[in-house]
Amino acid sequence: MKFTLRHTLLAVAAIALTIAAWIVTVNHIDHQGDGYSVEQLETALRSVDETNPEYDVSRRINGGDFRYAGCWGEPGGPFFPGVQQSEWQGIRDAKDYWTLDGTTDALESRHHHRLIDRAWQYAERYNRDLNSRKPTAN
Repeated sequence: MKFTLRHTLLAVAAIALTIAAWIVTVNHIDHQGDGYSVEQLETALRSVDETNPEYDVSRRINGGDFRYAGCWGEPGGPFFPGVQQSEWQGIRDAKDYWTLDGTTDALESRHHHRLIDRAWQYAERYNRDLNSRKPTAN
């Protein structure tokens, strides 16, 4: 059988369609189950400067806001990455925090899990920088 340009183009088109279908399927599986918590967390992450939490700390401090960034998770939260765990209850009791809503231990998808990882990394950098600048009580 003699292959022509037409046969080659049809084969390439079939391969391209197969790859496209695979990508759509993988993306669907990756986001399967996404719901309200994912929407909340995507909104929260858009409202901060993930690449430069230190800028967010400066901006908040300039506005008089010295609160920690908190992440939800298992019961007993919120949690404060980058802060000594022994200080968490005092922060909770004083309500000295704001939270990245949509962080939770009830994962909706792999995509949600990646978003939560990003939120915890952001909060850790944010809180470490805040701690280095927060005035101490005398």
